Amino acid sequence: MRTISSNLNKLYLISALRGTLVFAGVIFLFLESINVTVNQFFLILGFYSLIMLILEIPSGYMSDRWGRKNTLLTGSIAASTGILLWATSYGFTQYMVGEFFWAIGFACFSGTIEAAMYDTLLEQGRESHYRTVAGRTQSINAVAQAIVSIIGGLIAAAFSLRAAYWLTVPFVLATIPLALTISEPKRHKLQETGHIDLMARVTMDTLFHRAALSKIVLLSATTISLIGILLWFTQPYQALIQLPTEYFGITHAAALLMAAVFAQITPKLEKRFDDRLLFLIILMFITGTYLLLGFTASLFGLAILLVGRSLVGATTPLSTALINRMTSSDIRATVLSVHAFVSTLIIAIASPIIGYWAEMLTLQQAFFYTGLIGSGVLVLLFLGMLRVWKQIPS
Repeated sequence: MRTISSNLNKLYLISALRGTLVFAGVIFLFLESINVTVNQFFLILGFYSLIMLILEIPSGYMSDRWGRKNTLLTGSIAASTGILLWATSYGFTQYMVGEFFWAIGFACFSGTIEAAMYDTLLEQGRESHYRTVAGRTQSINAVAQAIVSIIGGLIAAAFSLRAAYWLTVPFVLATIPLALTISEPKRHKLQETGHIDLMARVTMDTLFHRAALSKIVLLSATTISLIGILLWFTQPYQALIQLPTEYFGITHAAALLMAAVFAQITPKLEKRFDDRLLFLIILMFITGTYLLLGFTASLFGLAILLVGRSLVGATTPLSTALINRMTSSDIRATVLSVHAFVSTLIIAIASPIIGYWAEMLTLQQAFFYTGLIGSGVLVLLFLGMLRVWKQIPS
């Protein structure tokens, strides 16, 4: 128990370090400096999403079958390769190669960190604490990213945009020794053969055969994908309103800190309010953000955008906790990966279209069209979830 109890702190660190991206606030400016266009910027997002799409469910299954520790180690090595390629890139093609390895790393992290945390708590008989742990993880990540993004923006303004990438390298490399020291938590093991069939069965059950679970997965994944696209919209929007470079890191940090606050207060709000009400408020704000930004290019619009993207801090722990309670340990990481798969699929499909709108029309029109389509989809999914709400554990 003493060994397994150290897992949570190590998982907190891995989760924080993999997201400690000093360059995060100036990605768009760096890509502009190596002659990457707005359309290519969104193509990079689409390419990342495509790789994640291919690997998301297999990586979750690998975590269930091969082990949490081995999967985290693989992710750490791949992510480290990706950041080194980014730091040395001078064009679109090399950056895309780095994106490939980075996507492999994050596909391995996706679902595995959450599943390892839940399995560790389950082994300790503390699984009811998962929401608190998930919220704390989100907060730690947000605070760590906020601090380094401010530093990154200042360094980019004072020295060079590339320096922010090089400063990220040691943080990502540090995940390798941490992954090596993780103690594998106990879990129910899948049978030794028929892996593809089992993986397909879990995927089909999640998306089609278990009505309540499928509605939660589809609604939350769509919401998270729209929030994720808002994140990628932020820097082009800041460039549109001519925000100085040194403020790019500060605005990124502000959004992350707001996400940390949302992550901390969400478990408390869930005790006082119906989960459906919380989801409805999130959905209304996200779609409203897109539609509003279709008509304004100002500091006020930027403020609304930052609040909207920070709602990931509430949506992630809320949806993950529900999915964990509705699944068993032998398939948990696979189901979480299916959830991430759906979100990634949406981004992979939408990114090239949004990039085209942004370059051929205007950035504001891209916001408006995305919000118009997204709001219609979310309303339909929310109404579908209401029909099976009694089957969802409270």
